[in-house]
Amino acid sequence: MITNTFRKLADEKKKRIYEAAKKEFSRTHIQKALISNIIRDAGIPRGSFYQYFETIDDLFLALLEHMFGEICNNMSRCLEETNYDFFDAVKLRFKNVLLYFTREENKQFRINIYYSILTKLNDDYFFNDLMQMENKLKREFLPEKYFSYKNIDEALGLISMINYSQLNKCALTDQSPKVIYKEYSEYIDYIRKTLEQTNKEG
Repeated sequence: MITNTFRKLADEKKKRIYEAAKKEFSRTHIQKALISNIIRDAGIPRGSFYQYFETIDDLFLALLEHMFGEICNNMSRCLEETNYDFFDAVKLRFKNVLLYFTREENKQFRINIYYSILTKLNDDYFFNDLMQMENKLKREFLPEKYFSYKNIDEALGLISMINYSQLNKCALTDQSPKVIYKEYSEYIDYIRKTLEQTNKEG
């Protein structure tokens, strides 16, 4: 469990803990990660760690939640860079995430993410909550003209599924980020085209 004590910490202190956790979870498998390394790098006592988290798995989930929030914030920047074209912004955001997680220094961390998903680490509802946050995010940034489009909810759900599918390829296959992004971009363009055609026909 991620405690309220941790959630109420000053941002600067949480940042130190996140950075120390990211370093440790990028070093080794999550089952071999050491709390001693994390508290040393974060500059906190061991007793404080257990005031913030019940287990090291809880810290990993807190780190994922934090990183997902950073990805969500990135959507605003992507919209600005694409002149507020929603679908181009979705593609750009995915490209940024893909390039980040395919860096060599993030290889072990990427493995830990997929291990946690496959084993439903600690909280069966955690990743469902992230998916709901993702769908809510897309709704918040969706241009008003799409609100009345047929099947818009299904389209947003498809985008989430494609995100997950293409990131799986990144983790589980030897396909290059360039190929994975090309496929992703084609999927998003197809969704956009289908939505617009359906709206015209309706």
